[in-house]
Amino acid sequence: GQSIYPGTCRDRTEVEARLVRLRAKDEQVEWVDVGLGPCKFRVKEAIGDVVLRNAHGLFSYHLANVVDDMHMGVTHVVRGEDLKEATVAHLYLQTEFQGPVIRYHHLGLAYDAQGFKLSKQTHAPAVLAERREDVLNQVFHHLGLPSVDVAAPETMLQSAVASWRSKIAPTL
Repeated sequence: GQSIYPGTCRDRTEVEARLVRLRAKDEQVEWVDVGLGPCKFRVKEAIGDVVLRNAHGLFSYHLANVVDDMHMGVTHVVRGEDLKEATVAHLYLQTEFQGPVIRYHHLGLAYDAQGFKLSKQTHAPAVLAERREDVLNQVFHHLGLPSVDVAAPETMLQSAVASWRSKIAPTL
């Protein structure tokens, strides 16, 4: 995770401050994650003060995410387990803004043979077109879904979505 802000500039005036932060309260955020089960974190210890606007005057990812979710009526979020700490910030802001409760499902990440996360962030290689059906079945396996007959990728994805819905629907 990231380092916790020590409060160095916490008591500066709004004119002096380079960032706008929401001061973290000493309270606990809890949720039952569909993928990870019960999760609980002390806000101050897990994330510290939440940046709302950065030094360039731009709204933070956390603030924009929570406001967008509230505005769009988002009820469920599925994302990688590496974003668990972001979820703490989002739930904290949702509570502060008296927003609706959102259900979260954090999925395990995929790693290469050397243990590096497979993602754009780590510059993982693109999937070769001639292997896409095999890769799709590997992804389905990673998600705990049954393999599907090799067909056009669109057909394979439709089958996987149906399996995902039947697997996840009872937990929502």
